[in-house]
Amino acid sequence: ARAEVEAAVARQRSEAEAEVARVRGEVEAAAAVEHREMQDAILAAQREIDRSDLEAAEAAVRATDRREAAAAESTVRAAESVLGREAASTRSAAMPQPPMPMPP
Repeated sequence: ARAEVEAAVARQRSEAEAEVARVRGEVEAAAAVEHREMQDAILAAQREIDRSDLEAAEAAVRATDRREAAAAESTVRAAESVLGREAASTRSAAMPQPPMPMPP
């Protein structure tokens, strides 16, 4: 009878160990899937951050380009104005002046 009990206990222990191994395998597989999903989420978030950083950098470059273009346009307008005044002054100086009337 003792041998039968020991055999039954050994059989139950073996079945329990097999069940523990099966559950451990399922848990490890689920953990691996969850880990991959987490890594994918992290990579997606990093790509989003990188895209946002790139968009912000592009916006900054566009803003700088607009400011530089506006400054260049302002410089051109100022130069045209100065050249226009100089041309008017030169034309005025080149025109013959009427004789000054003699005082009586």
